[in-house]
Amino acid sequence: MLLSKFDDDVIFEYHITIMDSEFNLGVLTMRTPEGVFETDFDKIKYLF
Repeated sequence: MLLSKFDDDVIFEYHITIMDSEFNLGVLTMRTPEGVFETDFDKIKYLF
């Protein structure tokens, strides 16, 4: 599943992968005039 939002010169994309055996929390990508920034929520270590 891909969700996109366009706001002026910034594009927000959120990718979610759903499979039978696993669930990918997603990747948030922000494309701005200054560069591309990305966060993979499956690779983040949570403190709780």
